Amino acid sequence: GTLGTPTIGINTLATEQITEQINSFNIYPNPGKDIFHISAQEVDATSHLKVFSSIGELVYEKKVEDKLETINLSTLQTGVYYLTLGGSKARKLIIE
Repeated sequence: GTLGTPTIGINTLATEQITEQINSFNIYPNPGKDIFHISAQEVDATSHLKVFSSIGELVYEKKVEDKLETINLSTLQTGVYYLTLGGSKARKLIIE
């Protein structure tokens, strides 16, 4: 073999991509007001939707049990929020 040849962990990369796919979701309408719909690729017992304010404060949380969920955020003021579902990357939500 040669010294210094970089190796890439293909199995690790594939696992990360699968995990991201399982944890991916969409929210619509965005921007919107009051009622929003969540469309998730996969949900399991640990799937919790969390909504954070622009300063990182948790302002809403709900256990998600179906791939399609409706949430009512009418109690939140207009502005920019960030949502996570399970271990997903945060999605930006604008409430008008």
